[in-house]
Amino acid sequence: MQGAECLVDSRVKAVQVLITIPESSPPTAAEVRRLIEKALLVQARIVVTRLDAKRVSVTFNDALPTPR
Repeated sequence: MQGAECLVDSRVKAVQVLITIPESSPPTAAEVRRLIEKALLVQARIVVTRLDAKRVSVTFNDALPTPR
């Protein structure tokens, strides 16, 4: 996602959830990206989809299970 244009769904901006990311050492850039994307999906129902090398879609999916 670094340097990518993020196309953000307007519903994402309304999500108010505290996201926690487990520590891993030493994380690579790819691992950090994977951990962030997984935390957003599982904890906030936010889906990050790479559209191409320069664009990323960030959407909210209310059909996913509600986080606990």
